[in-house]
Amino acid sequence: MRRARRRVSIGTELVAIVPELVAGYVKWVDGTLAEEVLRPITEDYDPKALRTSLGDVDPAQWPRGEDGRAEDPWKEAAYLPMKDLKTGAKYTFATSSIGGTRVVKHLCGQYAWQLRAAPETTAGHLPVVQLGARSYKHADRKRGTIYNPTFTGVDWVLDKNNDASAASSSFADHRPEKQKKRRKASL
Repeated sequence: MRRARRRVSIGTELVAIVPELVAGYVKWVDGTLAEEVLRPITEDYDPKALRTSLGDVDPAQWPRGEDGRAEDPWKEAAYLPMKDLKTGAKYTFATSSIGGTRVVKHLCGQYAWQLRAAPETTAGHLPVVQLGARSYKHADRKRGTIYNPTFTGVDWVLDKNNDASAASSSFADHRPEKQKKRRKASL
C-alpha cells in the first residue's frame, strides 16, 4: 500500500530510525515504478549479489538513456523511516536517486561509526537530523541545476523499542579531531 507523498520543509528536524532502514533496488519502466526488491540492512546484506539476482544484467538489453548510453533499469534504493518529535508525524525518506542513496549511506556509516566509537553512550540512541539540500550545475547544461538532499546531525534521542522518544540524550562526539574538522557535525 502506497501512502500519499508529503513535502517536508528544509530545516525540519527528524529522527532517523536507522535500524528499520530497508535498501535494495527498484525497477523503473517508462518512468513508472514497476518493481521493488528491498531488504533490511543486516550483516548478510550484499547489494551486488542482490542486484545480480534480479536479472536484467546484459547492458545490451537495457533501455537507452537521454545520452544514448545503456541505462540499468534497476536503481539502487533506500527507504528510511523518520519521525518528527514535535508532531509525532511519521515519514519515510524513499529514494532511488544517486544523491538520495548517497546521503542515506553516509548517515548509516556515521551512525555505525559512532556506535562503535562510543557504545557506552550511543547504544540505544537514534540520530536526529536536519533536512537540507545542496546543489550543483550539471556538466550537461540541458539538465541544469541538480539538487541533492543532506542530513545534518543535530542530536541523538533514546530509542524506546524503535519508537524514538522525545527524551534527548546528547553525548560527546568521539571521532578523531581530524575527522571532526572534515565532516563538521554532518551525518
